[in-house]
Amino acid sequence: FAVSLFACSAQEKAKHRLPLDKRVAIMEKYDYIRRDSCFVIAVKDKRYYLLDADGGEIALTGYDEVYCPKDTATLARVRIGKKYGYINNKGDVVIPVEYDYTHSFSEGLASVVKDGKYGFADETGKVVIPCIYNKADDFSNGMAKVKKGWKYGFIDQTGNEIIPFKYDCIGNPKDWNIFYEGLARIVIDGKYGFMDKTGKEVIPCQYDYACNFEKGMAEVLTDDGVWVFIDKDGNFVKEQDKKEEARQLLQNAVLNPNLAPDTVNRLKSFLSAI
Repeated sequence: FAVSLFACSAQEKAKHRLPLDKRVAIMEKYDYIRRDSCFVIAVKDKRYYLLDADGGEIALTGYDEVYCPKDTATLARVRIGKKYGYINNKGDVVIPVEYDYTHSFSEGLASVVKDGKYGFADETGKVVIPCIYNKADDFSNGMAKVKKGWKYGFIDQTGNEIIPFKYDCIGNPKDWNIFYEGLARIVIDGKYGFMDKTGKEVIPCQYDYACNFEKGMAEVLTDDGVWVFIDKDGNFVKEQDKKEEARQLLQNAVLNPNLAPDTVNRLKSFLSAI
């Protein structure tokens, strides 16, 4: 553990690293210490403190919860009652504690929720995208999936629509990963297809269900109730191709030195059956 609140780089952290005896004394002083990004947050008797590079502390009074930021974000989320906001590493309030919920920063923006609507704020505290959306994911590669009304689309970091709001679903609502092998599942009127990161529908919405792509293939359910595999061009994968893929996977598994003998024997029996 190295107390290094204001230093983010490895070089700066090494420069500000405290002697071992001081670090031990600091750790013993508090109930627990959270460290992430450029923050070191200590807790003692349900009170929060920011620790600086010399082991000094800044008392954070009045907060029910203080959250460590992710990655290199310069603001930390705070909660008072049922409202959320952000503070900087000096303990100053940058984004008022007035939101129903806030999220961690991603690519310089964090989604904030007010009156049930989502928007985005930057690290200066400015709300750069107003709270007009029914749902919003974090930004990734310069775009964020958002829901407007009953439809999903994508916006850029200025709030411009880059993929139209016409989809009933994009990806899996329970999965933060949207794109698998460069393609995302999309749903229109109950039918599944796939789009790429530019928004191009590379496989039309024509299937009753679709799984994500893996190793160049996705399993889909046709309208006559048959499960088949397709490639990234939407072509059906031949049964022999699927068997060869399964055979290769099983052969690789058999060579795993950590497998138990009975497991190896079962895999070999599967191989002989293919």
